[in-house]
Amino acid sequence: MSDLSESKSVGINVSEQRLICRVCTRNFSQYTCPRCNIRYCSLQCYKKHSVRCTEQFARENVLEEMKGLNVTPESKQRMLEALQRIHFDDEGRSVFEDDYMQVLNGEGEEPSEIGFDTEELLSEDTLQSLQEGVSISFEDLSASEKKAFMRAVAAGKFSHLIKPWDPWWTHPLAHNISLTKSGMQLVQPLEEQTPKEVTSLDEEALSDSGGEILSASSDIPSPLDTPLQVIKDLTAKQPSPLLGVHLTEVIYGYCFTLRLFNGDWGSDPLDAALVLLCIAKVLGVGSTPESVSAALAGCLESVCSPSFKHAGGYRFGSSLFDDTALLLRLKREGILCALADAYRLIDCAVKDLKTHVKNKEGSSTAILKEGSSSAPPKSRVKHEKKGYSKRRSSNSRRLRTAQKKLYFMICWVNEQI
Repeated sequence: MSDLSESKSVGINVSEQRLICRVCTRNFSQYTCPRCNIRYCSLQCYKKHSVRCTEQFARENVLEEMKGLNVTPESKQRMLEALQRIHFDDEGRSVFEDDYMQVLNGEGEEPSEIGFDTEELLSEDTLQSLQEGVSISFEDLSASEKKAFMRAVAAGKFSHLIKPWDPWWTHPLAHNISLTKSGMQLVQPLEEQTPKEVTSLDEEALSDSGGEILSASSDIPSPLDTPLQVIKDLTAKQPSPLLGVHLTEVIYGYCFTLRLFNGDWGSDPLDAALVLLCIAKVLGVGSTPESVSAALAGCLESVCSPSFKHAGGYRFGSSLFDDTALLLRLKREGILCALADAYRLIDCAVKDLKTHVKNKEGSSTAILKEGSSSAPPKSRVKHEKKGYSKRRSSNSRRLRTAQKKLYFMICWVNEQI
């Protein structure tokens, strides 16, 4: 644990690195632009930092107001012309084109801080639907709009729309977790209070707290729902003395995965599980760090690799040292809940992988039966199917191995910590 404290001291608090106004660089920043995430200190600096952001803010307000109005063909046309004037000059060029040319010439802002380009503009039909208050789904977009949307998502241009997740291990309630000796959740002696039984005083307290206590409690993952086995029933050998080191790496990988998925690994359990295995290599085969510092250094190296080039880099990776330390301070109960959550994550990934296989086999069979000239050759389809089967088999073995190691680690933590 002393090694962990040393590693923690080198962790960088990301928020402390962005306290200075990015526009005037003289005052402390007070606000963040919701579109480009630049920190600024005043209204004057906001107006200076990007004309594009202020124009988009005005455009969105206009569109919001238009939803409540009765739209006529004349008003539609006027609105479309106004939007065109916002995005294009008199010569028909995008007003953002000069910004991108400056970036290509080594001047101006970084591309990630520049707003939407011309390829991401919606078509006139889509804009008309939005003005009329029609709900637009992804399937309603044209092929070019879908491509532009996916590029914007990959570039993180919608990140300001996502509410930052508050990790459960940072909440005070995480220090009050109680489990049985077998690692299961304690049975509550009294039934939970129903909504009808909530008094006016309770309602006032909930209103003042914003319901944070209840939401934080529900975010804490539950332990496994079956009694944990003792280590001697799992193996006749003595557990490795390095299990504590390996535990640190797994906890770091768990924190990274949940931060990366904003606390919702259920949106893509297979992808989340593979991310966890990429960071916590001890859940695979061959990785055996011999100290906490070596384990954390290996995790940080993985986070800074090209595979996670859009995940935040060194600053984000080193800030996770604090998350790892906080979670380990929760001792047996908190660690068991975290490991149980990771175990369920991998279990869902295994099931998700099976579903992917069934869908892939069904689509391959349909292609083989297709007799049109546009269908690929049968030999190519079979070759691709064989390659997919190998990758699926490899991922399945990795997940099964990780699941077994996680369960063993859960049982070890229950006995030793």
